[in-house]
Amino acid sequence: MKKLLRLISSVVLLAVGAYSTSASAAVVIDFQTGAAGAGGTITESGGNVIGSDINISLMILDGTAFDGSYTADALLNFDTAANTITIVGTVDPFVSTSQILLQGSFESFTYDVVGGNEFFTGTGPDIKSCALLCEIGVDLNTPFEFFGISIESINGTVISTDIVNTAVPVPAAVWLFGTGLLGLVGVARRRA
Repeated sequence: MKKLLRLISSVVLLAVGAYSTSASAAVVIDFQTGAAGAGGTITESGGNVIGSDINISLMILDGTAFDGSYTADALLNFDTAANTITIVGTVDPFVSTSQILLQGSFESFTYDVVGGNEFFTGTGPDIKSCALLCEIGVDLNTPFEFFGISIESINGTVISTDIVNTAVPVPAAVWLFGTGLLGLVGVARRRA
């Protein structure tokens, strides 16, 4: 019984250590208005929110070999009724010809008007440009989740945008924990 408890304790400690290591290494791609300033519009009608030609001039990378800030020349468009979101443009030095950098759908969103300012937030899965991911050394099969998309506008003109994208890898802890459980099943069967 003591050996079994030691084995379970070891598996749990290894799983916690693996999870904390993998969580800190997640790839983050953050698209922002940056220096582009105000531009683009956001409108709401009957619960549908549409964002058109919203300026994106900055991409920030974290968790890659190229961590840092990069100049983007792109436009964000979305439509909650059509359940689409796209960012089309370039990012120097990674993507030099205009193309879809991000394409996704909404799982949820909110839209609020407070004192003449409009606030839009949303979440959902997305995919990135093959060229962008290859250039920054990220596996093409890496699933991403856009979250924390936040847009602020005054009288329909967008003044601030931030779209944070985080890779959603299956943590090593899941694999380690599953292997540990299989080992425990094997030990229990051998004793029975």
